[in-house]
Amino acid sequence: MTEQDNAAHPKIAYPKNEEEFANLTGAHFFDIALFGLMSRVLTPREMPTYPVYTIWTWIAIGLFQTLWMNVETLTDFAIGKFLKVSHEQAHLVTAGLMFGRKARLLADLVARSDHPRRSELLGIVNKIRGQTKRDVLFHSTIGASEDGTKLVFTHRDAGQSLRVVEYSFTKKEFINHLQLLMNLTMDLQSELPASQEEMDGFRRAAFNASRKAKPSPE
Repeated sequence: MTEQDNAAHPKIAYPKNEEEFANLTGAHFFDIALFGLMSRVLTPREMPTYPVYTIWTWIAIGLFQTLWMNVETLTDFAIGKFLKVSHEQAHLVTAGLMFGRKARLLADLVARSDHPRRSELLGIVNKIRGQTKRDVLFHSTIGASEDGTKLVFTHRDAGQSLRVVEYSFTKKEFINHLQLLMNLTMDLQSELPASQEEMDGFRRAAFNASRKAKPSPE
């Protein structure tokens, strides 16, 4: 890191030599590695210096992806729970399915269930399906508005003819979108309910399902 980097982030003591770098551990190492990647890889010198292009913008986009990984896992877990199958069987059912199909399946299962808070849970699932723009943001190109103050996601949909739609966010609007997704993720985990121990067990069960699965005959 340069002296300019140190001035920009005075709370982080960047290593001055290889020995100091080798002794970094835990969160301190992560902070330095993250700032290094963001400043030198994700925003190289030849990239336009729009106001919306900041380290924190890229961190927010990474958080968006991380939250969606949690939503996907919770959805797979919930499908198994409402089908009343084992974790291994749930992985076999959901692996490879696009999120839209999984979310629709979960909504149908919840609607037909005797879950004590069925209406509340169904409302959360439908908000995740309808308000979070998962597919359009995940499968878009990303850029900036002409004045550089907004992130612009350009979504291309090839049906009978090419259809292009742009979704733009100021930094504040994108943070608000993240807050919505975070709240829905927490609500979904709470309403199922799904403890962290259960979720850890569900993730590990994928390996058991993989070992037990037999290849299809050719």
